[in-house]
Amino acid sequence: MLIGEGKSSAPAIGSSDRSSQQIAADEALETAVRSVFSSDSALRSANVAIAAEDAVVTLSGTLSSFELRDHAIGITQDISGVDRVNNQLQVNTRK
Repeated sequence: MLIGEGKSSAPAIGSSDRSSQQIAADEALETAVRSVFSSDSALRSANVAIAAEDAVVTLSGTLSSFELRDHAIGITQDISGVDRVNNQLQVNTRK
């Protein structure tokens, strides 16, 4: 058999079984979270990465307090369509 010949049952690296509708829904969730963060005076300048997959929103980055971290998680959980928040936020209280 030559390399590349035939079909593999394994998905290609970087491929996804998610439908275009799932991808669009996740992109809409990311946009909604970004919008809420940008309109929130406490989070507007925060450096938080936001990613969504299958209605699970992952927040990552470093915040200056536990209260701010909890606030970010709380307002994300309140957004319609968010099933769960995967908290990857770090807190650095050193100045």
